[in-house]
Amino acid sequence: MAGLTRRNFMLGSAVAAAGVLMAGCSASGEGSGKASGSAVEWSQETDIVVVGAGTAGVVSAVTALEAGASVTLIDKADFVGGISSACVQFCTPGSSLGLPQLFDGVEDSADLLYEDMMRTSEDTADPTYLKILCDNAESATEWLIDHGCEFKPALKMAEGRPGRGKYIYASTGEPITKMLPMLEEQATIMLKTTLEEVIFDEAEGRVVGVGVLDKSGERANIKAAKGVILCTGMWHDDSLMMARHAPAAPAIVNEAAEVFAGMGMPYGPMTGEAIRAAQKIGAAVRHMDYVVPEPWYAPAELMSQGIGVAGATRSVNQVMVDAAGKRFTDEGAGRGHCGEDVIRKADGLFFPVYDGHIVPSQANPPQEKLDEWVAAGHVAKGETLEELAANMESLFGVPAADFLATMTEYNGFCAAGEDAAFGKDPHYLVAFDQAPFYAGPKQTALQFYTHGGLDADENGAVRNIEGETIPGLFAAGMCAGGHLGRDTVSGAWQTNSVVFGRLAAAAAAAN
Repeated sequence: MAGLTRRNFMLGSAVAAAGVLMAGCSASGEGSGKASGSAVEWSQETDIVVVGAGTAGVVSAVTALEAGASVTLIDKADFVGGISSACVQFCTPGSSLGLPQLFDGVEDSADLLYEDMMRTSEDTADPTYLKILCDNAESATEWLIDHGCEFKPALKMAEGRPGRGKYIYASTGEPITKMLPMLEEQATIMLKTTLEEVIFDEAEGRVVGVGVLDKSGERANIKAAKGVILCTGMWHDDSLMMARHAPAAPAIVNEAAEVFAGMGMPYGPMTGEAIRAAQKIGAAVRHMDYVVPEPWYAPAELMSQGIGVAGATRSVNQVMVDAAGKRFTDEGAGRGHCGEDVIRKADGLFFPVYDGHIVPSQANPPQEKLDEWVAAGHVAKGETLEELAANMESLFGVPAADFLATMTEYNGFCAAGEDAAFGKDPHYLVAFDQAPFYAGPKQTALQFYTHGGLDADENGAVRNIEGETIPGLFAAGMCAGGHLGRDTVSGAWQTNSVVFGRLAAAAAAAN
């Protein structure tokens, strides 16, 4: 069918319906009406309130402090970091560290990063914002380095970027750990504090502060002389917003998501109350239907046992096979590409296949945990591909002959340097020839990354439905929409947060 893409199966009428909802939400918000700040009793005053203490929030707060503004940083969690506490990847074309690319003859640049990210988004990312992100990625890296952040001495292969690698933090959540001491010394930090309201003063014609519930459950109003910066991240745990905007997903995906959300992960729940609060004073949203499924999560019955919660490996060198022992996707493409190919399968399941090239260096669980999964029958193992195939058939019912045919074909693609089946980048074609060989545990996908949010301009100023900026209101990071489109390359979320966190804070501080 002309115009059919791999995403049409999910979008179709769902996009049309989401578009209607988005239009309605943009017009009147998911609530309605503007608040008035003229008679508010203020509990405290500051120059800038930053809502959300992940990477975007921390970067915004530090930038504002360095511009001479006073800052109050709030977060509903009981710690600073959010989901960024678990992040290690940063997408940049280079830095003063001079880390070499992984393959001879492969170079990188802001222009190449732009091409890769736009292609991965299927041309849905906003070109203006994406160019800002890519052109400022290297300076963002330098800014992090100047603030004490460290990176590992070698790049890691990045899906969606042909042969080009991504930077890896020396430890998880580097920006948080390295900048937190400055924030603790110079900013006011309010944890276990939930945003209730963005306060707009009709007389002044601008946002003048926020209303929150503090850790004691009492209402507090914080006046912001220069502005409010919303940095509250993704909203995939928000049942209201997911029901309105996310494409329908199979039951296995929803069940896994429910278990994952209920596991008490230290960086959740990721909800959208800040977006709704902004919409109540007329803020517009965009790209709300761009909810990106990510593979490499165990189905509910395994996840509830702590088995394969975040996969076994996310290496671009792995092979992903279905219950019939067949490949069904380009494992080196963007996460959303692979995730949607998982979701469109009737059973929503796959088995990751990996070998000694990946274990232990690129495996998520430590070797001892992987060995436990093997012993318990959740992961198949073999010293040869034939032994692995036999064990996969015994444990998972995957036909051994069909799986072996798949792997023989794949190794042939590796030898030829061309994936004739799915077009996997030749740099990622590494033959399965290093024992031991593994497959499993069973995996599915989660609708995890939300790329939609508030409509903000190139400096993070939030706009209303008429395209006019709302004075005093800014947004940065993953609660702003348009920057990444339907899919993106790994590490781009952190880069986006640093680049636009700095820009939003600079603009707010200049008010």
